Amino acid sequence: MAPGDGVTRARLPEVLNEEPYQWGYLRQAIEPDHAAELRRTFPDDGFWDLRKHDGEKYMRFLVRPLVPLGAARPVLTESLDPVWERLASELLGPAYRQDCERALGFGLDGAELEVSVWRWGPDAELGPHLDIPRKIASQVLYFNDTWDPAWGGCLRILRSNDEEDVFAELPPALGSASLIVRSESSWHSVPRVRREAAGERLSVVATWQHPGTESPFWTIEDGGSVRCHVPRSRPVNR
Repeated sequence: MAPGDGVTRARLPEVLNEEPYQWGYLRQAIEPDHAAELRRTFPDDGFWDLRKHDGEKYMRFLVRPLVPLGAARPVLTESLDPVWERLASELLGPAYRQDCERALGFGLDGAELEVSVWRWGPDAELGPHLDIPRKIASQVLYFNDTWDPAWGGCLRILRSNDEEDVFAELPPALGSASLIVRSESSWHSVPRVRREAAGERLSVVATWQHPGTESPFWTIEDGGSVRCHVPRSRPVNR
């Protein structure tokens, strides 16, 4: 299948690491040709600038919705390449849900999926945190051709809420993916992206949330438009 004809859905680890909590990483979660096509057409528009401290962590990055929580289809499709619409459709499909259930070892009955696209420019970061309790698990897909850990921006699996208490550090390599199961010990962070980094850190986050909860980012307005409800966030014109 040629890259423009479809997208191989993101694979998940067959076995999760148990220390210091449940997490996984696949160096090739998306086939190389498809990952390269997604990288080439990575979205530029529809982003919001988030800079806040929520009492637990500091966050600074650009984010846009791909599939708001509980939605049945992608949004802002006028600014998406068709390959991204196909990726969204595959993440919303029953096969991806079944793959996640198999990786997690439990069912996702009633759980809803939210998918967002993230850009991390210079000084973007996400401090040590557990994820909010409404989250069940998150898979993060990465789209950087090259990445030097000296640039910051790697996902850190932490033993505690100490930024330097690092168990593993996962680079955002093209086509790779991480998976974190939310718990009371699932500390993780993304250290500040250095100004010498060769471009932005690029990722897609697919998060399962418990039934009946609300999105931490997005509100769907009357008429179908989407806004970011994070305080002090602002739309970005790129």
